[in-house]
Amino acid sequence: MKLEIINGTASLCVQSAEKFLKAVIEHCFVEESSDEIMHLLRTHNLRPLYNKISSKYQFSITSRDCKWLGGFYFDARCPGDNFVVVTEEDAIECLEILEKLKEDTEKILNQEKEKRHNAKAALKGLKCFWGQY
Repeated sequence: MKLEIINGTASLCVQSAEKFLKAVIEHCFVEESSDEIMHLLRTHNLRPLYNKISSKYQFSITSRDCKWLGGFYFDARCPGDNFVVVTEEDAIECLEILEKLKEDTEKILNQEKEKRHNAKAALKGLKCFWGQY
């Protein structure tokens, strides 16, 4: 494979992982301190996002996976002193981690959706909210 494709794969996996994790932060931590959440939503570092979410939910990947994947954010796409040439095996591992993270985040978001649905249903059951005394 060409260097541009392999390095691009790794850096796009990092960006996708970041979006998955931030979606969970946005939907599942709305009651948390706004300063902390805003800081997390501005970071590109996967580890603090992972650590925050894993304090409440289970993942099939590890913090170490996030650290390893996150290392490609700048180093695989920006020429410079720390530029790395991503191997095909590393690109495949990036894709595998991303797939697991996608499955984890879908599960978490579905759990949250179900929780909200149940809370909404419970509120509908309270007559005082609907003017039916």
